[in-house]
Formats: sequence, structure tokens, C-alpha cells
Amino acid sequence: MQITRRLVRSTLVLGMLAGTGLVPATAEAQLRRSGDRVLFLIPLPGSPDDSGFARELGHLVRSRMESKFRRKLRIVPDQHVEQLLINSGLEPNAILEPPIAHKLARALLADAYIIGTLSRDPTKTNATFRLVDRNRSGLSGWVTVDGPPDDSPRKFADRVIDSLRNQVKAAEHARDCFDGRDRGHLKKAREHAERAFKLYPNHPSSAICLAHVFEAIGQPVDSLIWVLEKATLGDSLLESAWRDLARHYQQAGDARKAAEALSRLFAANPAVIAVAGSAASPAGAQELPQTIYDTLEALTPDDIRALIEKAEAGDGEAQQMLGLAYHHGYTVDQIYAEAVKWYRLAADQGFAHAQDGLGKLYYLGQGVEQDFGEALRWIRLAVEQGLPEGQYGYGVMLLEGKVCARTSKRPSRGSPGRLNEDTWRRSPTSAACICTESGRARMPEWRSVGF
Repeated sequence: MQITRRLVRSTLVLGMLAGTGLVPATAEAQLRRSGDRVLFLIPLPGSPDDSGFARELGHLVRSRMESKFRRKLRIVPDQHVEQLLINSGLEPNAILEPPIAHKLARALLADAYIIGTLSRDPTKTNATFRLVDRNRSGLSGWVTVDGPPDDSPRKFADRVIDSLRNQVKAAEHARDCFDGRDRGHLKKAREHAERAFKLYPNHPSSAICLAHVFEAIGQPVDSLIWVLEKATLGDSLLESAWRDLARHYQQAGDARKAAEALSRLFAANPAVIAVAGSAASPAGAQELPQTIYDTLEALTPDDIRALIEKAEAGDGEAQQMLGLAYHHGYTVDQIYAEAVKWYRLAADQGFAHAQDGLGKLYYLGQGVEQDFGEALRWIRLAVEQGLPEGQYGYGVMLLEGKVCARTSKRPSRGSPGRLNEDTWRRSPTSAACICTESGRARMPEWRSVGF
């Protein structure tokens, strides 16, 4: 499909977007959370007549989420979404199908995204939203919102925000669960998962975290199956839960349920079938070009074992894939220290995704001691290879004011945010910083140095 091809090309313009100044600045504490960048997409209307209502609703919900949840989430703003769509050859208010929405969320580096459908009839206005957790944001599951048939977009947007409140609170507990598991505080992690279940029974992200905790403490396979079934009750399209369920059913000797779980996995993501070669993909699916992330999403436990064997033999591509898998939780538990280990081996061999991933982990202090200098060094290497994700990440780092761009421009004497004249003389092309008094980089000057 032409629209799909255009959207896939959007990943090539991320470097341009980073230079527009559209990336929001946040506090360092927020940056250290893995799940605070959220994309809300315009819901799909059931009728073309409702397209205007859906578009206005989408803009209003983004604005209200930014206001109501600003201490907990960062909402990707309208202008950022619209700029990417325009650069992808689409209308700025384009309404996207779920597979394309997933690619858009990936291109915008969203930790979670929200997609939905909207219907209006003489009896009511109804919307159903799916919250998709891409990077341990904790936002997951489904929300249904009902209103009278004559509801305005503004009133209905308020109803959507009210319906999301418990979800946002549950997401906080899910993030705390993952953080506790990472630190080895397994009892605390379990407590946070249970608190999330009180707010949202069968909360998917919390159930996934609890499954990791159960594995860590050696709970029997029946307990793992129980908690993963909770995750699928919370979101029947949750691929990672179905994949893990199939594995644990097989361990328990229940071949029938294992096959059923694989069937549900393929139904949730038909692309898995195409990559695995198990069956022909549905019409149109083959037109979605495969990327490194599509390959990661289709990894099986057998694939992971094969990658480990290759990586231990020094295969840089396999090391990079394992780094990405452990960084983002594809098929394996999300373990930052393991991601750092494999990223470093691949980055030393010049693999751009590994350099970019290692730089981001240094920047956030995940799996390694926080070090902005190391973050800058590795992400720059990815930028120099033309990796769009690296260009985007570099732009965010500059906007946050944690690092500075190199420049050949002589600094003014005593100017705030710049290194002194003597330092510039010693290293005129790499030492000077381009920073304002507030610590944020000036984007026009950043663009002038070629990044």
C-alpha cells in the first residue's frame, strides 16, 4: 500500500525532526523512567461522517493528557506528530490503521501509544482504546468510554481523560514493579504489581512484570501460567504474553494449550507467521517492509539460543540483536546490564544500532553508571553512520542540555554555558559547547555543525 510505504520512509526523516525544536524538554528524573513518552493517536471513526469529530477529539485528548498527567507522562505533541506525517508524504491529520500506527510510534520513539475506534449513533457516543506498552511504560490494556449521542468533542475528551486516570496510576505501579525487579527487590516488585491489579484487574504490564518475578524466585510453571493468563485477559492482543504462555504450556506438557497460545500469537501479529514461515501472511502484510525491529518482534526462544551461540563466537550482528532484545524486552526479560554487555561487544565492531543503544543506556544510567560523556561518544558514532535513531537521540540530548555540540565557532569571553577561551584554543573543533544560559542547546547552531 502506498500509505504504508510512505510511513515506513518516515524513519529517514528523524534527524530532520530532531532539528526542528519540537522535542519536549523534561526533568532528568522523568528521563530516567523508561515509560514516560506517550503517543495518542486519532481514533478510527466508524463512519466517514465522524472523521472531523475524531480528529478534534484526538487533538483535545493530547492536550488534556499533557495538562492532567504532566508529572507522570510526556505526551508527544501535535506538532511533532504532524511534522513527521508531513515529511512522510501524509496529511498532518491523517488517521492511521493499527499496523501503521505501530510504525509511527516506533519512529517517534514512544514508550507507549494509544490507538482506538470511535462510533456514534442515535443512542450514544462510544470509543474503545488500546494502550500498547512498547518499553515498560506500564500503560497497557483497554479502556471503553461512553457518552450521550450529542456529546461535543470537548465533553467527550474529558470523559476519556477520566477513564484513563486509573490506567495511569496502575502504570506507575507497573514501572515500580519493573524497577524493583531490576534491583532485586522482588518482594517490593510483587507488592507494586498487586497494587496495580487493585486499580485495574488483570493489568497486562503488571502481570508481565509479576511473571518475571515468579521466574526469578523459582515459582512453579503453574504459577507462571496463571499470571500470564491474567495478562492475556487484560489484553488479548499481547504478543509477549502469548509467546511466553506457549513456552510454559509446553513445559507443563500441555501441547494443546501451547498450540492454542501460538495460534493467538499469530492472530495478534500476522507478521510473525510471515517471518516464521508457518503460513502465508494476510493480504497486504507482505507490503510492510521488514526492519530490524520487525525481526526482533518475531524472535522465538530458539532464535535467542541461536543468537547467543553466534554472539559468543564473536558475531557482531548477533551481539547487536541480543543487545536490542535485552534492552527492549523482545522474547527475553528486559535486563539492561545484559543489553550493555552485548551492545558493547557489537559497538566495538562498528554496529550502529549497538552504538546508539549503548549511548542511550549511558545517558539514562540504565544497566551502567550514568555518564553523559560516554553517552555522547557512542551516539555520535551512530550519527556519523547516518542512523536516524542516533540523530534523533542526539537532538534530544542537546535539547535537554546534558551534552553540548562541537563547533569551530570561537566562544565569547565570559559567555554563560560555553567553555573558556583557553580551552577553545587548545581544542577549537571539539571542546566548545553550544549551550544557552538555561542549559539547552540552540538548534540553529546545532544544525550548522552538520548533525
